[in-house]
Amino acid sequence: MADEPEEQAPEEEGEASSSGGKKKLFLMGGGSLSIVALAFLMAMMAVPKKPEYKTFTGPYLIELQETSIQTNIEDGSGNSFLVFKTSIEYHAFEEAYATERLADTIFNSRVNDTLLAEVFPRGPDVLQPEMRRALAEHLARSLEPILFPTQVGKSATVYDADPESGLRTGLSRYEATLRGSLYDHKIEVQGNKKRLRLDEGPWQRYLGDERDLQVHDGRGNRVYLDVSELKEDFSGDVLIGVHGQIHEVLFPEFALQK
Repeated sequence: MADEPEEQAPEEEGEASSSGGKKKLFLMGGGSLSIVALAFLMAMMAVPKKPEYKTFTGPYLIELQETSIQTNIEDGSGNSFLVFKTSIEYHAFEEAYATERLADTIFNSRVNDTLLAEVFPRGPDVLQPEMRRALAEHLARSLEPILFPTQVGKSATVYDADPESGLRTGLSRYEATLRGSLYDHKIEVQGNKKRLRLDEGPWQRYLGDERDLQVHDGRGNRVYLDVSELKEDFSGDVLIGVHGQIHEVLFPEFALQK
């Protein structure tokens, strides 16, 4: 009798079918992962980037003079001198900001003039603790706009313009009363209408050649702006405010000499 042909084992067919199914399942699974990954990337791109925001750090301490200041005080004799040195405790975005201000000759001149103007009219009773404390508080208010003047945007110094808009602080920058952080206030510019405003204050029109334009927010705060280099096609918000604040004025040296 002739040998009957061998039948293929059914389990092999099952194995082949199973293998093919696994390959299809793997391919389908890989495609799903790609779609999920693509969707995730698109979702990340669609999320708007949060604007940069910084807060003051510190406290830091800086001496305003390397040597002592000597000035007359009014005691009737004309022979009494107050010898003192001044230090500032402050908070700022960067500790180095105050140190860099010390390299500014205009800053140093303004500081010395302010110190002498504040101290000279005071009599010998300035040595009393409460009078000394009152002087320190008064100096803190007078020196803060000099040490931490109002700046705009990403200007490198108080005298430079914001590179994106061309806006800079005006000639009367030290008389600005806005003392809030740079990241808490803004100048809204509408270049096509030649107008701008501070925060939610009234709109202020400009011609484009003003170097000391006064702008206020309607709540008692004012700033001075130089719009002479403001880009004509610029419209948008420009940050404005200070890079730090004085916490306390200290006197490491404070003595009366005759």
